[in-house]
Amino acid sequence: MDRRDDDVKNYGYYRIAGKLRVARYTALFVFLIFTAVLFFAFRQEMTMNHFRYLLRNIDFSSNVSLFAGDTIYYNGDDDCEFGFVSGGLAVVNDARVFVTDRASGTTFSEHHGYKAPRLVSSEKYMLLYDRSGSSLSVYNAFSHLKSFEYNGTVVAAATASDGTVAVAVVGEDDYYSTVYVYSASFELLNTISKYKYVTSLALSENGDMLAVGSVFADSMGEVRSELLYLEVGKKKEETKITLENEALWQISFFDNDSFAVMTDSALLFFDNDGDRIKRVAYPSTPSGAYIGKEGILLLVSEADSRYQRVYLYDEDGDCDLKNRAIGGTCQSIAEDGRYYYLSVGNELLTFEKDGDSFVRASLPKDDGMLVSDGERVYYATSSYAKVLDKKAIGR
Repeated sequence: MDRRDDDVKNYGYYRIAGKLRVARYTALFVFLIFTAVLFFAFRQEMTMNHFRYLLRNIDFSSNVSLFAGDTIYYNGDDDCEFGFVSGGLAVVNDARVFVTDRASGTTFSEHHGYKAPRLVSSEKYMLLYDRSGSSLSVYNAFSHLKSFEYNGTVVAAATASDGTVAVAVVGEDDYYSTVYVYSASFELLNTISKYKYVTSLALSENGDMLAVGSVFADSMGEVRSELLYLEVGKKKEETKITLENEALWQISFFDNDSFAVMTDSALLFFDNDGDRIKRVAYPSTPSGAYIGKEGILLLVSEADSRYQRVYLYDEDGDCDLKNRAIGGTCQSIAEDGRYYYLSVGNELLTFEKDGDSFVRASLPKDDGMLVSDGERVYYATSSYAKVLDKKAIGR
């Protein structure tokens, strides 16, 4: 007789064990589907470093989302540039570029070797180029992705959230300037060569459209500017405009894919088809400007140059805030979804994007600057970046 026939069996436990066996295989199946989706949908971004970062930062505490990232600590210096990439704070000083996550952990650090580094960041990527050199590097929050070397000096660069990169080079060849456009896989999509000097370029947030601004002298020696607006990867422009007796300074896209152009005499507003909506002459010679996601802040100096006044224009060129004194000179500007922020000495000026609710609050005495991750605004210094106190600014 087989002794196993005499074993006592609890059929309730057997039923539970069977359900757990099904749950185990179900969890395994879900994990395999999850892994496949990550691989195929986010193939370029989901590297081993991303998996390590994900596992390292799993936290099941109930209040972790309330406090994570309120203050980010790092080791910088007194002359840094800041930006955000994939939610991490990117910091560039004279020797190093690094990214610090919201738990104050370093996700990436590297010596760049540039004499005059300039940082450009988008939601997922950042560019670093030498304003006195011929090289440019592309990074994400975890690694150095690619470097480029050119025969000439890099004068402008832009990147979109899909990884599209545009680089303007004042060359040493037959053309005065050349613009190179690359895909997220660093395939060369387009090359635009011009007998003009490129002063600014911009990419729409989704990487579909490119705007290029340049200046040149006509046959009579008069300054002119040219604006090109075209689809990425195509040679034929959607819009080509020549501006007489104006020097084009800056181009920038708004969130709705319309864009604005700053010249030495006016603001020009265009819709997403490249048609000009409005031209707004400056009320006075500007001493500073900020082109944001939904409008433009224009700063002009008072008779005493230690003091400035501010004008606010929306995407259509309408003035929502006019000639408002700020009580000093603005050091930095940032924005979130609802407010603009200006640092003026040790004061923070905050006002809604429609121009209302102008509020003043104090800032730390540290020599810092404002930087936004898109949702929150931080006050960044040489050693920490702290979310601005919402109670102090009247919210």
